Amino acid sequence: MNYKPFHLCVALKTPLITNGRLTLDAILSAARFRATADPERACSDLPLRNTNGVWHGSAALFEQPVRYTGIPFVQRLHGEQDWSLELFSVSRRVRGDVKINRSGGPYVARLDCHKACAVRHVHFFGCGEGQQAAQLIRRYLPGLGSKTNHGFGMIDTISVNPMSSDRALLNTAGFPMRPLPLTFWQDMAKPLTEDEVAINEEGWRPPYWDPSNWAICAVPVVRDVDDVYLND
Repeated sequence: MNYKPFHLCVALKTPLITNGRLTLDAILSAARFRATADPERACSDLPLRNTNGVWHGSAALFEQPVRYTGIPFVQRLHGEQDWSLELFSVSRRVRGDVKINRSGGPYVARLDCHKACAVRHVHFFGCGEGQQAAQLIRRYLPGLGSKTNHGFGMIDTISVNPMSSDRALLNTAGFPMRPLPLTFWQDMAKPLTEDEVAINEEGWRPPYWDPSNWAICAVPVVRDVDDVYLND
């Protein structure tokens, strides 16, 4: 694979909902899973450079102006047993279905609120096959973030531009552009020290929901940016 640094810009048509940090490798992993239905390949076959398990794909950067708002959702819990055929009668004369109390208890409807971001352009930095990454997203993902089936984060256009240097892991000052295991970041970012960077326990490779992929990481603190930052 011909690894080259690139800048990927996604124009959105609808507000974006993110539950956690949105990284380029997470997006590509989701697209690869939709393409192959293979969880192992979805985490290993990405068009990005990989260094010691870390994919060269930055966290999302939101281009200003950015407006945040809350989106309410009415939701209700369902257990797997709720859909079991054993709960329903095979005879009209003998009612075997189980009644569920929806006015209280674990099955009551609840009003939840998700934080949505109204932003026109979302930016990522990567190192790898930029055009292949863009094609993978275009073909298999209708949108970015959570609740895409409800119409949030819908993708309008995707553009890819070459970069002169790799900014997928660190910016020009040495600060992280994505979650990086602390020892990994320290080896790259000298002479910066951990006192100069935000530290948090986060996922650093897909699948991000797997606790075995969590570690103490140096994490980015900048998310809403302007043109000067993007062109730095």
